[in-house]
Amino acid sequence: VRKMKDYLSGLTRTDTVQSEEIRARHQDGSWRIFEIVATNRLDDPAVQGIVINARDVTSRKNVETALARHMEQLGDLIDDRTRELAEANELLQWEISQRVQTEKVLQESEQRFRGLVETTSDWIWEVDKNWIYTYSSPKSKELLGYAPDEIIGKTPYDFMHPDEAKRTASIVRPITEHHAPLLRLENTYRHKDGQEVALETSGVPIIDPSGECHGYRGIDRDITEQKRVKRTLKEREQRYGQLLAAVTTYAYSVQIQNGLAVATEHGQGCRSVTGYSPEDFAADPNLWIRMVHLDDRPPVHQHAAQII
Repeated sequence: VRKMKDYLSGLTRTDTVQSEEIRARHQDGSWRIFEIVATNRLDDPAVQGIVINARDVTSRKNVETALARHMEQLGDLIDDRTRELAEANELLQWEISQRVQTEKVLQESEQRFRGLVETTSDWIWEVDKNWIYTYSSPKSKELLGYAPDEIIGKTPYDFMHPDEAKRTASIVRPITEHHAPLLRLENTYRHKDGQEVALETSGVPIIDPSGECHGYRGIDRDITEQKRVKRTLKEREQRYGQLLAAVTTYAYSVQIQNGLAVATEHGQGCRSVTGYSPEDFAADPNLWIRMVHLDDRPPVHQHAAQII
């Protein structure tokens, strides 16, 4: 009510243009959301009324709501997976630090490490300086279809399409030459059944006390579903744009005589937007106000009377 009051109170001056969104009942009984743009043309001899453009924005509003909900879900998913990776990396770093202690501590650490990697949801691996796998956690079987003994002795590129292998190697090579950490590298492996699996790879160099690098130790997590969600979101955004382009707009005017609305003129677009034909509006000058939601009618009547 306050919204409509403010909206109509702004039309008291000639040539004033006001825009607002209101709810109106369609002929089929459903409520639609309309974007109303009204212009005061009472002093224009050719019009002598209020010129109103109404655009059905119901679909756009529904799409915006759905898009916001999916964006929130995607954000939650990304946050959860990022947090899991951070926690796994912290545990991994702690396990790595234990390797420099005594043989007894080393053995205990290896036992804890193996217990961790065999139960974690991500794939833990080690490679030598030639990027040949020297260790693979059992997760490789679930993730790629290959058991650890099928992974060990091969390189990551043996499980990639040649083009993907070339692309990934061009990224990894300068990083490993400087013994730098490998952070969240996205790459695509081929599952044993032929399907593509999108992975996010992070790793740290294995450096001995003399400073020599013997390879890398790291973790891969499956981001196939995350990338699918992103693609789905992009497709929905494209459909949202198409829906916006298809929203129907039409114009209508109200003729005023002696302070009363005596007739309305509607374009042909009114049929697809409201369900009523121009003839329906011509036969009943008050049809336009009956379409307005009951809660929105009093301020419409009140301020229309003030303008007239």
